[in-house]
Amino acid sequence: MDLSKRVHGRRPRIGAGSAFNGDRLAPAIELAESGEVDYLMFDRLGEISMTQATLRRAKHPHQGYDPRTGQILKAVGGYLGRGGVVVGSFGQANVPGALAEAVDAARSAGLSGLKIGAMHGGCVLDHLKRRNVELPELGCRIGDLGERLICAHAYIGAEGFIDLLAQGATFVLGGRIADASMAVAACYDAMGWDELTPQRAALATLAGHMLQGGSSITGGGFADPPYRVVPGLEPLGFPYVVLSEDSLRVTKLPAAGGMVTAQTVKCRIGYEIGDPRSYLTPDVDMDMSMIEASEPANDVVELRGMRGSPRPQMLRALVGVRDGFKAVAEGSVGGAGCIERAQLIEAIVRERLKPFRDDILDFRFDIHGISTLFGPLSDRPPELNEVRYRAAAHCRTREAARAVCIETGMVYFDRPAGVGGPRAEIVEALTVVGVPVERSAVSIETEVVVA
Repeated sequence: MDLSKRVHGRRPRIGAGSAFNGDRLAPAIELAESGEVDYLMFDRLGEISMTQATLRRAKHPHQGYDPRTGQILKAVGGYLGRGGVVVGSFGQANVPGALAEAVDAARSAGLSGLKIGAMHGGCVLDHLKRRNVELPELGCRIGDLGERLICAHAYIGAEGFIDLLAQGATFVLGGRIADASMAVAACYDAMGWDELTPQRAALATLAGHMLQGGSSITGGGFADPPYRVVPGLEPLGFPYVVLSEDSLRVTKLPAAGGMVTAQTVKCRIGYEIGDPRSYLTPDVDMDMSMIEASEPANDVVELRGMRGSPRPQMLRALVGVRDGFKAVAEGSVGGAGCIERAQLIEAIVRERLKPFRDDILDFRFDIHGISTLFGPLSDRPPELNEVRYRAAAHCRTREAARAVCIETGMVYFDRPAGVGGPRAEIVEALTVVGVPVERSAVSIETEVVVA
């Protein structure tokens, strides 16, 4: 399949490919094969993901990017062959590795002439170390972290992806590009803009904010029968957006499960934005407080009224830090009086862990179904035949974490009656801290490879 002579001619229709790196692939394939979208946006990162990917790359230098990059490219190969575009944060902490994977996948899929674009850059670790920036959340400066310091990456705006699309790349990948910025680049390309004004950036950022939500737009996390019923949750589909110059429409495929309503869309509008009058991204300072949502047709929501101001002068970077260890241990208690026996287990465990209290930074003991989500709501909990207890701790040292697991697990033998099914796990605790960084400190390079 020779793609080298493909002509642009794409419509401003952008579909959600994924909302996180573990998302289902089937809804994206449905959109790709439908003929209804000309762009697909794959969000493959969460806030902690770059830190985890950096650690994977440090252990195995050929890793550190999204391991499903090649699988996804092949799955949408027919769509790419018809002129479709994919943009995504597949590169994570190893953009060269993701680029090589994508090239190999395209060649093995017979996509001769496919232009694959990669945006390199965004690491600001050395810059922040030279300035020894303060980390108020941790109560120290970055230089005080020593071996606990893992990485620092800035959230990058749309300009690199815009450049790659202008060069004709149709499978575009990068690292820590801001989620909505991928859609900004796609909108810029699709609309044929010659300048990214604040108002255009606001429109495109809102489109990205919608697509980043994936199935939450089509009813994921919304069902609460009998009060809120969502049809077809089993084959739940992903949304896509259709742009005009001053508004956008959010919808889904007719055959896809779920629904698109003003309620589901409004829930997404307010998700993780902080101040709705000033939603900051690398591309724009957007006022979302006056957005109007209407429903011109079934499963169609039109949004207008977003307002854009010039982009912020500073970018935001995330510093990844080792933060001790997490220990989780749990078990089941069965039979009459199980709640009281689980409470006895808690008392035993708390007493046995007292010698480690200086190295246990945080500890909680939950009885599932009784105190896990909302705490103890009543002095007289209902009589149950079985409960599951769970001890979780954030520890300074692995020794303290091991003690949590041992002492909680020991009640399987040294225990009240009717305890079974114990399990325990220790993992390294990671945290990320946001810091401002100058735009001039972030260097970006783009590269296009023809498969």
